[in-house]
Amino acid sequence: MKASLERAESNLNALNTVELGPKRPFSVGECALWARLTEPQFAAQVAAAVSLVGAPANHRKATTVAKEVMAIMPGNRTGLSITKLLEAPFAGKHPKLI
Repeated sequence: MKASLERAESNLNALNTVELGPKRPFSVGECALWARLTEPQFAAQVAAAVSLVGAPANHRKATTVAKEVMAIMPGNRTGLSITKLLEAPFAGKHPKLI
């Protein structure tokens, strides 16, 4: 799987060769997972391909969300706030981390 993702990531036109599943609600958590597996820009491309919510053409929103989630320091946040953030839609308003 990782090798497939790496090949698709290196060729922007190869995203359609990876089975991403049907259109679905795309959460901050899924965006973060894709960013960890590949990189934030590729996570943005996945969001544009599978999200029920239209992603901006420039992928800026998903890339920003992925980077923010990757920067979370769990020791500084409560488990509940992190859970709510990860469950939130990637393109919507996000709850504050406390």
